[in-house]
Amino acid sequence: NDLVINSKKLNIPLIFIMNSWDNPSAGKFASGKPNFYLAWGTQTSRHAHEYLNISKSRIRSFGAAQFEIYRSKPKIDKNTFLKNHNIKPNTKIILYAGGSLGTNEFEHLKLIEKEIEKGKYGDTIIIYRPHPWGGGGNRGDEIFNHSWNYVRIENTMRSYLESISKEGYKLSFPDYSDTHVVLTYVDFVISPLSTILIEAAIHGKPIICFLPMEDIQAKHFQTVYSLPHFREFQNEKEVILASNRKELIQKINLLFDKFKDVSFSKKLKKMSQKYVENHKLEFSKRIINFVEEIKENV
Repeated sequence: NDLVINSKKLNIPLIFIMNSWDNPSAGKFASGKPNFYLAWGTQTSRHAHEYLNISKSRIRSFGAAQFEIYRSKPKIDKNTFLKNHNIKPNTKIILYAGGSLGTNEFEHLKLIEKEIEKGKYGDTIIIYRPHPWGGGGNRGDEIFNHSWNYVRIENTMRSYLESISKEGYKLSFPDYSDTHVVLTYVDFVISPLSTILIEAAIHGKPIICFLPMEDIQAKHFQTVYSLPHFREFQNEKEVILASNRKELIQKINLLFDKFKDVSFSKKLKKMSQKYVENHKLEFSKRIINFVEEIKENV
């Protein structure tokens, strides 16, 4: 808001670049509007117009700089990844990617592991990756200290979860190259509402968008799960939606079915472009070109 005010005073064009999925639908401007708004894709471009009242001519579907690394080769191979997590080859790998909304991820992991122990999902392992500032949900310390049989804590986030156990809640700032490794080598992704659902779709991985409505103590989740950016994603036909723990257990086998469909990965990648538009030219060059374009018209 300060930049909006001062850019007007100095007559300098202001380009606002969104950096979080909810910016256009929840990040209101209180002191005017920027000259240009760079959204991730068509969804957030539309939201910037509908909810921020920015003129369509001032909005661009510009992609997301932080996700461009997903187009590069992962920095380690799959055998190294499996070795790092003590997973045998040919094992199905479910990534449970934690959220930042305070849900009970400890109980969710126990629930899925119990079904694996029953033999319901065959030879399957869960990799748990906490959200960078989610603290492992509302019982993250227990996740680290619990003796798991079929759950592995993702190795690059293990120290973060350990620090939660010893010191309490804090933020972390993981490298997107590590996220890229995980999303490349897992087979499926489950998350209780996080941007990693979009990132999984970019990688073509079958996803379950999990809404643990029983977690009534998770006030943040109960407040935001139906916001427009989340709700539209939940309604995508390529997204498996589980609205409670019972549905989650029932629908995990649907992930396996989607995995067998060789065309489904392409459908997910195509869907993801609605949320993060893909451009051939890299972001750093596009932003320079865009600035030069604006300069010519000022």
